[in-house]
Amino acid sequence: MATIDLGKIKMVWRGAYNNATAYTPDDVVSSGGSSYICILASTGNAVSNGTYWQQMAAKGTDADLLNIASTAQGDIYYNNGSAIARLAPGTANQVLKTGGAGANPSWGTLSSDFVKLAGVDLTGSTATQYDFTQFMDDSVYAGYKIFGRYLFSSSSGSLRAKLLNNTTPYEGSSDYFYAGYQAYRTVNHSSGSAVSGNVDGNGRDYLQIMGWGHNTSYENGFELQIWGKPTTSGERTFFTSRSIGRDGSNPQYVFHDAQGGMLYNSGNTDGIRFYSSSGGSVYLNNFQATIWGMKK
Repeated sequence: MATIDLGKIKMVWRGAYNNATAYTPDDVVSSGGSSYICILASTGNAVSNGTYWQQMAAKGTDADLLNIASTAQGDIYYNNGSAIARLAPGTANQVLKTGGAGANPSWGTLSSDFVKLAGVDLTGSTATQYDFTQFMDDSVYAGYKIFGRYLFSSSSGSLRAKLLNNTTPYEGSSDYFYAGYQAYRTVNHSSGSAVSGNVDGNGRDYLQIMGWGHNTSYENGFELQIWGKPTTSGERTFFTSRSIGRDGSNPQYVFHDAQGGMLYNSGNTDGIRFYSSSGGSVYLNNFQATIWGMKK
């Protein structure tokens, strides 16, 4: 039977180019990251010789990160528009930020308009008062919110506060003017509820947070908001407060206080003191509070 030589019916991969190897048409080799196909029998003719070789696929751009000068832990590599570039590690708690299209990434600090300024936990403490000092700044903050809870060592007394100038409290007999209401209801609804007004048009020497007595077994909660221009001399400082708690009577009563007012003394204010109306005989057991500043 006659034999007919059809030649190669598909390309033959020959691996890396070797100038000592004899190549025939349709042999394929690699060289310098590109691939070439033989178009005319060749031995010793470089792949750059277009008489014998035709390029099939050109080498792309290298992005070998291992050859970049630094490979420290935490490095980030990015395209700066013309080459692969390195962004060194940032500092603790920074976040990766983008400047948008056409800009390189960078590290930055996460910003918030609601900033935690201070906090305290007096669990198990025998402190009879606690001062938050010098946390106010009119140039940065429009107001402040204080969230807290407390449990006194005695059922006598109520929670009060005084605003501070550095560490000195405002406690003149007419320094604080405020109005509000107090409401209560039994927890089992066995008796009715009542609401009473609480107006101090003649002023007081303290800021009322919770005006009811309470039980030593149940925590009370409160929220206090302060705004105005407290650290600017000659400007007023305003406040609103809300609190809720219950006593140990039978049936037990749930109390709710809400009020608002101002510091009528127009001196500088930059802090606040919390204490019991019963003075040094009552500890601020389990008093916890956190202050947040609201940026302008």
